[in-house]
Amino acid sequence: MTFAPDLKRLDHAALSRLLARRIETLGGAPYASDKERYAILVGDGTGEVVELGRPLRGSRLFPTKALSRNIALLNDLEAFGVTQDTRDWRYWQYKIPVTKAAAEALASELARFNKKINNVFTQIRKHHHFDLIVLGIHLRFDEFSGLFDIHVHLVCNVPPEDLEPVRIRLMEAFSLCDLPDDPIRNLAAAITYILWGVYRTDEALTWPDSALKAVWGLHSGKSRPHLVRTGKTFQNWRSAQNASPEREKLAEQRRRRRENRKETRDPRGRPQTGDKLLAKTVIRIRGEEVLALIVEKGATPSGPMDYSSSTVATTQPQQEVGVATQNCRPAISFHEPDAEFEASVLPANDNPLEPLNEGELETLRPSPINEEDSPARVPARKRWWFKAWPSWRQADPCRPKPIQRRLASLPRSKARPPDAG
Repeated sequence: MTFAPDLKRLDHAALSRLLARRIETLGGAPYASDKERYAILVGDGTGEVVELGRPLRGSRLFPTKALSRNIALLNDLEAFGVTQDTRDWRYWQYKIPVTKAAAEALASELARFNKKINNVFTQIRKHHHFDLIVLGIHLRFDEFSGLFDIHVHLVCNVPPEDLEPVRIRLMEAFSLCDLPDDPIRNLAAAITYILWGVYRTDEALTWPDSALKAVWGLHSGKSRPHLVRTGKTFQNWRSAQNASPEREKLAEQRRRRRENRKETRDPRGRPQTGDKLLAKTVIRIRGEEVLALIVEKGATPSGPMDYSSSTVATTQPQQEVGVATQNCRPAISFHEPDAEFEASVLPANDNPLEPLNEGELETLRPSPINEEDSPARVPARKRWWFKAWPSWRQADPCRPKPIQRRLASLPRSKARPPDAG
């Protein structure tokens, strides 16, 4: 007997994976790339590989993507509130006028609602003091009527002398308004609900297909509605905070780095034939923050390998490998250290080359490593290299380039795997 999981007890990553899987079955494209990724835990979790799957697109529908944006905005709003007089800040809410929205008309109803909000706020600012701090549009699906309930939660700054006329204008324009006179008692709690309440992912997993496709269409189209917006006063304060000399210096360094990479890029291009190291960052695994390497899986190499300091390969372009004949010369491919001699044959041509004799073959063989003269072992902090990439004896093109360089830098006395156990 199988039991359905309790969606309210799942973490953000599990909810995002379930939601992306269902969107993909409905014909959507929830992933930013078809290549899967994995993390290599370093530090205390040396060598452990954690599969991350394919990366998701940056949509508020996925909790893992909305989390970092919400936390950054929440911290900035709290810091902004410390510099302001919040006694006149109000926490209000109202709904879309007249009716709820059907799934097939969700995009048009949201556009109409946003246009209505802009017009009403513009009229209020012409005659009264009204300063928007943050606004969030929440979408809830009513399973009984099969319609979407669209409503707004906002934090605004309204002085007492303008409070009554502003409330009257909002009640005339919108439906089911909740506009209390009391100031906000807990600013962080109000902003948290505005940001995290745009969607409820555990409920979205139980929506019918038509409703989920309609919501995903909002995030995959060209014109995407702004479900979270901030006021002009807060935006100016935030821009001033980000305009520090240190931030400008970092931004200039990033800009010059991007231009340098663009100018020095190889115009021939280089096909990716192995795993690619993306970043070194801190991730949260099993409730703990761990330093990890994020690696993107690549395709298995199918053609001749690129030339490098650790690989020597001799090939003839524009020719296919055929059956060995009498007039052929072996192409030598070997890897350091402790590599085995490999020979592959190429088809004969009009001017066959002389075959290599035994003496020439011996000169091409790499010198073997004397195990008795190299008793040293790899340090414990570097053993995860060999756990993550067992093919340490060969210059595997699937191994990330930084790991190849580190393994190549080890002396031969240390370039041996750790003892079993």
